[in-house]
Amino acid sequence: MFISVMRVLSPRSLRTRLVIWNTAAIVVLFLGIGFLLRSIIDNALVNSVDRELFFRTNRFMDGGPRNGGGDGPGMGPGEDRAPEQRNPEGARPGIDGYVNNPPENGQSGQEDIGGQNLNHRPQGEGPSRKPARRQTPLADEKAAIATSDDTNATNLDLRPRLFDRKMKSLAPFGTDEPIDKDALSEALYKRTTKLSFAIWNGVRVRLLSRPFPASGELRGVVQAPYPMEDTERAAGDVNRALIYMFPVALLGAIWAGWALTGRVLRPVSNIVRTADELGANDLSRRLEIVGQDEFALLSYSLNALLGRLQLSFEEQQQLVERLERVVEQQRRFTADASHELKTPLTVIQANTSLSLSMQPSIEDYHNAMEEIDEAARIMSRLVNDLLVLARADSNLLASDRIKLDIGKLLGRAVAVTCLKSDRSGAEIQVDPDVELWGNEDEIYRVFVNLLGNACRYTPQDSMISVTASKVETGLEICFVDNGPGVPQKDIAHLGERFYRVNDSRTRSEGGSGLGLSICKEIVGAHGGTMTIESKLRVGTTVTLHFPVQ
Repeated sequence: MFISVMRVLSPRSLRTRLVIWNTAAIVVLFLGIGFLLRSIIDNALVNSVDRELFFRTNRFMDGGPRNGGGDGPGMGPGEDRAPEQRNPEGARPGIDGYVNNPPENGQSGQEDIGGQNLNHRPQGEGPSRKPARRQTPLADEKAAIATSDDTNATNLDLRPRLFDRKMKSLAPFGTDEPIDKDALSEALYKRTTKLSFAIWNGVRVRLLSRPFPASGELRGVVQAPYPMEDTERAAGDVNRALIYMFPVALLGAIWAGWALTGRVLRPVSNIVRTADELGANDLSRRLEIVGQDEFALLSYSLNALLGRLQLSFEEQQQLVERLERVVEQQRRFTADASHELKTPLTVIQANTSLSLSMQPSIEDYHNAMEEIDEAARIMSRLVNDLLVLARADSNLLASDRIKLDIGKLLGRAVAVTCLKSDRSGAEIQVDPDVELWGNEDEIYRVFVNLLGNACRYTPQDSMISVTASKVETGLEICFVDNGPGVPQKDIAHLGERFYRVNDSRTRSEGGSGLGLSICKEIVGAHGGTMTIESKLRVGTTVTLHFPVQ
């Protein structure tokens, strides 16, 4: 169990690498989404501030201040209103917009520039700040600013500031200074709206520099600031939230990657488990195929491979069994061949030794020579049979084929075998136009061996018949006798090398047990088959079947 866990957790493990890759991909995706979200929020906040600034300055786009200084209507350049034209409370009309006395009837003090309420805006139109009140004109204002905290945006004078084409303040007494002279100059000379950031009294502000009026002759530029403290604080809150979410997202990515990877690789675990349970002696098991994905295709391919391996092992097993049989046959063939050769050699050696050890008569010499000649004949036939079997094992039979006359070839074979067995003959029936392409000597040898067996085991008064006829699948040649027959237990072994149904009888008659083996090999080399049917005290039928040629 521990080894399995360590194998899974190893850096070389596919599961570990997939988890690492998935986690890395999710982390990169999270960072990308975080940066994109941060950018979207920043743009949204800045756009909200920009809309607020445009809203505050829209009132000046219709022609500028109605009761201002400088180039305002009803006043010459550089003029200012006399002190007696100020309102009774001492507040400056127009741009200044501050009151000395507290508002009455619960109404707050308001700026009134160009006949419009500077502090009023429709509900829901973004953030706005009420301008800080001043209880005194310019001197009191400077004192209030000097005693305030410069880094606190709530102490800033956030009212819009108007400047003429000479960048002079249009406020009474000309006390306003440009917040950003470069932005004011660009907006003035290019007559274009300029949005920029600036540091004003230690506070970062968003600044709108906007020429007025919107159409007609240029009269000046209005600059409106907005502190970015709240906006940057909101952006900072977003950054902190993303930073706090990152470890949670990382742990969630690792857990999800581990769980999903385990789920995806579950078919691989099943494949490994089934493969471990397979053996060379049991290839019948198959992998379970689930779904239609790549792992299902892999399982299908492995099942096909297992099927081919199973078939290959079965063929190999059959080949091994066949080789074992061949080795056994070879061992038995060697033993039987040595035994068959030993008998005639013993006869030859006995006769020669006897003749050399004494002075035999002419008749004794003649008898000894006859025995030696018979032994040599048996050895010669046995050697020839062994050579035919050797050619069969080397796939050298059925060469040099020609068109054979079956009737003529059977007649020759009957004449030879009947002459040797002192029989009158055999009945032969051959259909017309019967043809066989084969090696003449080998086919003649088959006919002679089969007729010789029939003559050897059939009584003199019984008839042997041979028929050759055409069938749908080719050519059939049947050898039928009325002999004693062969027991059923021996029929399956007929055709095996050196197999004898009756050893004592066949050996005394000169049989070596190779005749049917040679016939079977020759017929098989010509593409045919040999079947034997026999019943005791009824007879034996040997059928040769050759395919259509």
